Amino acid sequence: MILNKNFLHSAILNSWFNGGIQLLSSLIAIPIVLVKLSVAEINVWFLFASITAFGQTLVSGFARTFSRFITYAYSGLKIEDFKLVTDKKETVFSESYDSSELSSIFAQMKQINSLISVLFFLVIGSIGYFFLAYPISEMKDGSIGWLAYFMILAVGGLNLYFGLYTIFLQGIKKVNIIQRTFGVVNLIGLLVILMVLFYHPTFLSIVLVYQSISLSASIVIYFTAKKKLRQMKIVSTHQKFDFNLFSIVWDSAWKNGLTSIISGCLKHVSALLIAQWFSPVQSASFLFTKRIFDILEKFTAITFTARLPYIAQLRSRGLYIELKLLLKQTILISFAVFILGYITFITMGEFILGFIQSNVNLGTPTLIILFSIAAFLSRWSGIMVSVSNQSNKIIEHKNAVIIFFVFSASLLLLYKYLSLLAFPMATIIALITAMPSIIYQVYKTIDTNFYKFERFVFFPAFALLLLINLIYYIL
Repeated sequence: MILNKNFLHSAILNSWFNGGIQLLSSLIAIPIVLVKLSVAEINVWFLFASITAFGQTLVSGFARTFSRFITYAYSGLKIEDFKLVTDKKETVFSESYDSSELSSIFAQMKQINSLISVLFFLVIGSIGYFFLAYPISEMKDGSIGWLAYFMILAVGGLNLYFGLYTIFLQGIKKVNIIQRTFGVVNLIGLLVILMVLFYHPTFLSIVLVYQSISLSASIVIYFTAKKKLRQMKIVSTHQKFDFNLFSIVWDSAWKNGLTSIISGCLKHVSALLIAQWFSPVQSASFLFTKRIFDILEKFTAITFTARLPYIAQLRSRGLYIELKLLLKQTILISFAVFILGYITFITMGEFILGFIQSNVNLGTPTLIILFSIAAFLSRWSGIMVSVSNQSNKIIEHKNAVIIFFVFSASLLLLYKYLSLLAFPMATIIALITAMPSIIYQVYKTIDTNFYKFERFVFFPAFALLLLINLIYYIL
């Protein structure tokens, strides 16, 4: 009974439940995709994932800002005091929220998400057309590829709109409800996925079933959030656009948004460029390996993200001792998830591909090692700038600009000599170059310094990763 209660109320456990279902779905789908589909179809399938993930960056800047501001308001802060959180060691707050202020924030979020969902369809549709033209032309029936892409665009736009209800629930610290709801829908969807994969595994049917489940989850969250909105007496209809509130939101959102666009470009540009520059066989191998690390990094990220509303609340109230304890615990759990997932991948990956007689191979050990280091440093960087965000001190846009220029320069210099390896290597160089800026600015926002905070967090975890990679390379 206690375990059941803990599970229902634990944001991390529910995030693992949902992440585990998604991971299981991918582990089942990817082998079948690699066996049943042609190399050209596999290449396009992985490209779809990169393009749609990049599309999410259109809303993520506003999403993170609104989620944080909803948490501030829900924690008893007034909108006019949001900008004061950064500098004040202690903040004046009320024990109860103001429903009218939450209504204003939610109404503006609804207005902005409506616009962004339309932009997603138009902008990502145009970008995708340019980058998918050649890969889809390599398919036996290109019209199937374009039909599948249209479905992805339509569902993606709808999901971005419905995403405002997820943001609201996250802001009021209902991450457990979000993740449990998505987990249950994905679990039911997994049964449908299995039927499609085993009885009719075509390119179009696989895309259709995954998009249907994704949209179903968003609709269920919509009804869940609507009930909570009524209980809290939050209304969004017939409200005019609040330009004063928007100026406060925009001050953070453009920085978050610029970061998301740059990081999205860096994260997924390799997939788009390699699909143009290399053969479908080479491209599919690289994209498959990258996809595995994307899954691992996403699973690691949800562990930390699950506690973001609690971190924002503690920081907004100036409770530093509790904040640092929660941060250390959460980051250590996140790193542990990454390390265990990586060990599983390098020990079981080749065996599983050989067993199922996959049409696509993993990348070389060197590529995998470079991906692991890049993914780990990316997670650390993402976590720390997110910590800074919760104090409403937005530095990630500066960090992203540094990474963008260093990555671009490194890629141009290294590509001739390293070929495919240049992409993760350029990422590593860019992330290391940006580390001093993060170290200098972030730790002050939580009243500590880099060494004092990370000596039992980042240092041992990164050293363990390097040791694992050394053993993997030798063996």
